[in-house]
Amino acid sequence: MLKVLALSIPLFVLIFLGMFARAIGFIGEDGALNLSKFAFFVALPPMMFMNVAAGNPEDILNWGFVWRYELATITLFIVTALLARSAFSLTRLESGIFGLNAAYPNYGFDGVPLCILAFGAEAAIPLALILLADTFVLLTALIFYKLTETRKTSLQKLSKEIFQRFVYNPLMMSVFVAFIFSIADIEIV
Repeated sequence: MLKVLALSIPLFVLIFLGMFARAIGFIGEDGALNLSKFAFFVALPPMMFMNVAAGNPEDILNWGFVWRYELATITLFIVTALLARSAFSLTRLESGIFGLNAAYPNYGFDGVPLCILAFGAEAAIPLALILLADTFVLLTALIFYKLTETRKTSLQKLSKEIFQRFVYNPLMMSVFVAFIFSIADIEIV
């Protein structure tokens, strides 16, 4: 328990310091947005790349783990989207976003660093698998909701948007390229 607290307290102290700095006006709305962009586009991708690229290729393709995790994610997404649609009378797109918020955890900013701190570099591989699979599955589901809301459902348009979202996501690309480095046994100094 003390180890968990020792790892998580500094992260949450940083979060609360950020909230405090924002509340007193030390960091404005633009500053908060810029810090989030920095974390997502600059800090997290290299961290994930280095940890995944150093991983064991045999551990990378653990499809049993991925399928079980994604089945739970998809179930949670569908149940909460249906709940939002029926209980709150949300539109199809709004209920899809509701389901996405319930099923897509905030492991990018919080979970990844905490897991790597707690379990070491070995945690990067399962986290990266979850990140890739979740992003692909949930982006596909949300884009499907978006396209069916506007009644312009096209498999070509859906595929193009999913591909663009995936390619333009620096965290996804860093993990994808790191998988290639790991499988090709390219050493990172």
